[in-house]
Amino acid sequence: LRQADGYQLIFLPALVDFPSGDQQADADRVNHLLEQQIRQALPQYLWTHRRFTDCPGGGNRYTQQNDKRQGC
Repeated sequence: LRQADGYQLIFLPALVDFPSGDQQADADRVNHLLEQQIRQALPQYLWTHRRFTDCPGGGNRYTQQNDKRQGC
């Protein structure tokens, strides 16, 4: 996380029973963990990862208020 005087690194425990042999379950698990961490500092994530910002019709998905990932 970005701090006024630098960055704070957060190390999470290693995943138990990973990989599990179920690729879909593993991907879902990792995506869920990433989503949890991103939500801790959402403005920092969007600031560094603004791909596909243009919407059909010329709008910008990050400047519009949307409900739960509706996008454009």
